[in-house]
Formats: sequence, structure tokens, C-alpha cells
Amino acid sequence: MQIEFGPYSEMGKAWMQPSTDGSPYAMRVIQQALVTDAQGQQTLFFAASGQTSDSFPHHKSAVFVVPVSRVAQSGVLQYRKMPLEDELERGMGLDAHDLELVSLGAGVQAWLVNVQQAFHGEELTEQRTDVWVLAFFGGEIHRLASIPTLVEGDGNCQDLDAEFAHWQARRTDPANRPDPAHPATTAPAADPSSQSPEAPAREDGPPPRCYRVQVDYRFAPGAAGSLASLELVQRGWRGQELLPAQQWTVRFNPRSLTYPLPAGVGNPVDD
Repeated sequence: MQIEFGPYSEMGKAWMQPSTDGSPYAMRVIQQALVTDAQGQQTLFFAASGQTSDSFPHHKSAVFVVPVSRVAQSGVLQYRKMPLEDELERGMGLDAHDLELVSLGAGVQAWLVNVQQAFHGEELTEQRTDVWVLAFFGGEIHRLASIPTLVEGDGNCQDLDAEFAHWQARRTDPANRPDPAHPATTAPAADPSSQSPEAPAREDGPPPRCYRVQVDYRFAPGAAGSLASLELVQRGWRGQELLPAQQWTVRFNPRSLTYPLPAGVGNPVDD
């Protein structure tokens, strides 16, 4: 910890890492586990997290792997680190309940890290919770998957449902269907100054609707010497409609070092 983050402060009960943006990061170990493999080799897995003391704090988190037995034999400190803040705005703060260390089989340990993010659009705000699967094998830490366990799009749902119903009615109204025998002529362009700013023109596509998609997952034991397969069950709704339930079994791809998730996982669009 001192090598990575700086000296330990008895007053702050944390390792203090200087920050270029304000106060230093107060880094603490939030989870650790010593794992012994079938050959009796011990490996230390731990996670650290901290933040600055500013009014709008920046966060920093990382996971570490220390091959304890190898270090004891060689006398040389060796470890691997994966920082978690690089992909998230203002970093990511973690608590112990955000991580779980599990076995994927074949002697491979992995962290399951809960990551929460929000994306703000013009009409909907999407809140999502992903589970990152971070595994240590081959001497490195790899992200094997990012599982979207909960994806919610929220906004003025009642108005959006009404707009969708109106759009759908216009599509199914025979009066709005072109007559093949009498092709429509091109209408003159509308005067932009005559368009109401309160009713912006929408392209002829479906308006957005609120949605909620939940993905349950489990790791099912694989064959001897292979990693567990990832089983997914997805349910949800969009607007006033239930989305079809879906199930997948995803096997680990040793070439890409990932669990390649199908495009439909966590996707509220069913058409």
C-alpha cells in the first residue's frame, strides 16, 4: 500500500496519496482474502478504495494480487494491480459489500464488482448496475465480463406512453398509408419559423419509453480443468409491455479471455 499510495497516517487511519486536484486520497484496504491452491501455494487478494476530502470528492479504487508463496521463496516483492477508476467519471468509490471473491474453477479466483452508473438523455435518465468479473490467471488480472444486472430508463413515463400510443395509432391508420397507385408528391419544405419550439419534430421512429431490465446470473461448474459457464436469465418491461423472458448460457472464450455476452443482454429493445 505504501508503494502504491504513500505513507500511512495514524491520524487518518489510511495511506495518504497526494492529489493534483485538491486534498490527498485517504486509501484503505476494504477487503482481503488469503487463498491456498491445490499445490499449497498461497495468494493474497485484496481491494483498496479511498477518496479526497473535497466538497465534491474524487474516488480511487483498485484490486491487487500478491503471490505470497512466490514472494517468500524469491525474496522479491511481486504483485499485480488493476485500477478501477479510469473508466468512470470522478472515479469509483467501493465498499466491502460491493465486492465478492469467488472461484470460477480450474484454480481461478475472480472478483465480482458492483458498478453503478447514470446516463442522462434528453427524455430519459438511465440508471444501471453492472457486475464486473475480474479474474486473475496467467499472471495478470483480466476483466472477463461486464454483466448488466439492472438497467432502468426513467423519465416522464406517462407522457412518453401517450406519445408512443399516438405514434402507433398513426402507423396503423389506413388513412396514413400511401396509395401505390398514386405516389405522394414531395411536400414543400416547412418554414422553420412556423414550427412551434414546444413541439419539436421527431423523425418517423418510435418515441422512447421507460423501461426496466433485470438480469439474474450464476456461474455453473464446468468440466474438469475448465472455467465455469455463465448462466443468465433476463426479464423486464418497456412502456406498458412485458419483454419476453430470455435465457443464455455463455461459455468462457480462452482466445478473447472473456465471457462474450449476447447483444440482447441488458437491452430493453425487443424488436
